Amino acid sequence: MPALLSLLVYTALAQAPDTQIVWAEARELAGGFISIPENGPSPDPGPPYQVWVWAESGRPAEVTLGDILLRGPVERSSSDARPYEWFRLSTNGPATGPWPRGDTPVSISETIAIFALSASRNFDPQRMAQDRRVLVQPGAVRDRRALHARHTNTVYTMPHFESLDEWEPYAKR
Repeated sequence: MPALLSLLVYTALAQAPDTQIVWAEARELAGGFISIPENGPSPDPGPPYQVWVWAESGRPAEVTLGDILLRGPVERSSSDARPYEWFRLSTNGPATGPWPRGDTPVSISETIAIFALSASRNFDPQRMAQDRRVLVQPGAVRDRRALHARHTNTVYTMPHFESLDEWEPYAKR
């Protein structure tokens, strides 16, 4: 399901004029390849894409795209104690050779949870993540409704409440 959601987001955003975004959760990159649009922006001036990662605060973040090594800052960007932050990665000097296109080998450090590649200089990964993430760090959202498989023969006993004051604490659980 997350891969389908990523594909839908990518498809919708890639169809917008002058916007190309590749968004991948770390688990989606386990295969070692990522598809970079063949018709991406021209590389002049500089790299055609900005590379963003949502990574553990205070730990190094590295991404290798084809032959290009990108690194992010190790220090925290702010004084608050958020476990994960967005970092823009850059090369240590000019990238050698052409920017990768199509199915490209990719490797990421274990500190990275989300990888984003954007052709837009105005791309804000934090804003986009607000619409896609529930938790402030990677992990599954626990939903107690999914604890029991329900079917047409499931017996459900509706709790009885004498008053609104009795029901409200139950509703907050």
